[in-house]
Amino acid sequence: MTRDSEVSPSSQLKWFIRAGYGVIVAVLLIGGVAIYQGVTTARDATKTLNATMLTVDLIHSYVKQHDGQWPQSWDDLAAVPPPKVIGSGYRWPEDRDQIAERVYVDFAADPQAIAHQKPEEFDAVKPIGSYYPWKENYEVQSLLKTLRGEDSPAADSSE
Repeated sequence: MTRDSEVSPSSQLKWFIRAGYGVIVAVLLIGGVAIYQGVTTARDATKTLNATMLTVDLIHSYVKQHDGQWPQSWDDLAAVPPPKVIGSGYRWPEDRDQIAERVYVDFAADPQAIAHQKPEEFDAVKPIGSYYPWKENYEVQSLLKTLRGEDSPAADSSE
């Protein structure tokens, strides 16, 4: 073997060091992208959860104000005053279009059929995109009770 075809130990070490740096940079980049995506998804899921809960709250108010009738459109809900609960991050009705992008409402739903659903079966309102669990929240249970007539003054006085 000639001297030109031999690889010196120092050049092998330099190659391994460079390869090691490359692996470290690749791992850091992949990790950074994964963290960014996780944070973005979590933030998006929180916005969707807030929009969904606000929508359920608005529908609940509408149902109470209209003797158990289900809203037929976002326009029906636009007439509902904003809930007193603060912290959703949305202004109602100013942010209606943003909310509608995050929440599907079945405006043709039958309130009598919905009244017989359990919270986990409730599907007249659905989040669009990433979201956190929401059906077990008080707002859904309260809406279903209202549709069943369980929270009316007459139901309260019979206890």
